[in-house]
Amino acid sequence: MNLLPYIARPISLGVRLFINLMAGYSLLKVIVAFAWNTLLLESTTSFLLIIPMVILVILFGLELGVALIQTYVFMIFYLNYMVQFDPLIFFTLLVS
Repeated sequence: MNLLPYIARPISLGVRLFINLMAGYSLLKVIVAFAWNTLLLESTTSFLLIIPMVILVILFGLELGVALIQTYVFMIFYLNYMVQFDPLIFFTLLVS
């Protein structure tokens, strides 16, 4: 009975991490498609390509930050769950 929460936590953590990273990837893909379509116009509106490219660079930086934060949160949760199984694992990780 007590085993179910220990199995559900890592699964929910993995799903959370996957969804957060896929949402950022989808947003970047939409903006890249918009920038590509703007580039293919090859008319006087091609100078508008700068706007989606600037947004793309900013979002890429934000996605990198989100990925770093997600990695940090994932590792903290992982260590928290592992300490619940074996309290000595935390001290083993600190020593090595």
